[in-house]
Amino acid sequence: MEPSRYSQGVKEALMRAHALAFGVVIAVYALSGQARAAEPSRIVIPSLPMGGPIIVIDGKLDDKGWDHGVTTPLADAASGETPTRGTTLSLAWGMGHLYVAFACQDDGPVNASLTVRDANLWEEEVVEVFIDADDDQNTYYELEWNPLNTLFDAFVINSGKHWLLRDWTMEGIQHAVGRTDTGWVVEIAMPLTEFGEAARVPPQIGDVWRANFYRIDRPPHAERPEMTAWSTIGRYNFHASDAFGYI
Repeated sequence: MEPSRYSQGVKEALMRAHALAFGVVIAVYALSGQARAAEPSRIVIPSLPMGGPIIVIDGKLDDKGWDHGVTTPLADAASGETPTRGTTLSLAWGMGHLYVAFACQDDGPVNASLTVRDANLWEEEVVEVFIDADDDQNTYYELEWNPLNTLFDAFVINSGKHWLLRDWTMEGIQHAVGRTDTGWVVEIAMPLTEFGEAARVPPQIGDVWRANFYRIDRPPHAERPEMTAWSTIGRYNFHASDAFGYI
């Protein structure tokens, strides 16, 4: 990423994290009862045809542009099993944007009350996007949305412990939430130029990024939330960057 792409807070945090990484020995250990992570998932995201149908961010997913995308389900983040309430992930790119949509089954009521940007959305119901555009597994982008269309966006430094740099803001992002008979939908357009760590910005056909896509669902009266992912982690830790899939 070009130096100008970082805020002063990000620069200082990066310097602290790099110093810590050189000064600390991190022990790697296995947790008892923890499932082994599967091989990271892989998916080819189709590019929208030049001059073809477009995607309008309105939370409806009825644009013809989505016919050129790819869809895949989320599964239990630790085990890979089918969750009680499913989520379908849709992906496409083109016209300067990465398009992401989540269609979430939810018989309600949804558990969401936070309306301030960069609040701790993961404490309620939420969908999440983590993108590591240069595959260093130490720095990446984290974005989240709740059913009220509240946005959380941060730059993450992950060096044994992760830091959320909330002063980073994705400029030009578009997002909308809609309701369906079976739940709720989040539709997102992220400017590709905002992923400044990528080898090429904007990316070109054939480029490979690392990413994962998540949902935290809180069914009524459930003992614990359902935590689902596109690329199975083997544990309930969304910041396990070694399990990010390939897009």
